[in-house]
Amino acid sequence: AHAGEKFIIEETKRLLSYEKDSPLYEERFSLNIERVLAAAQQGDYCARNAFSTAGRNLGIGLVNLINTVNPA
Repeated sequence: AHAGEKFIIEETKRLLSYEKDSPLYEERFSLNIERVLAAAQQGDYCARNAFSTAGRNLGIGLVNLINTVNPA
């Protein structure tokens, strides 16, 4: 939920409200994951940050799952 495609697109849109200079700003109402990924690969701050946040959320979820299965 906090690491999937929908989250990445919504997080990118949220960040775009602060970064109006982003090339994605004009497309913010019609973004798809392919466009966000391409922008991230080209170094777009908002897209890269959205993927970073999703990755961090995924990592936290995995750690919680591991600790649930094997508490140490």
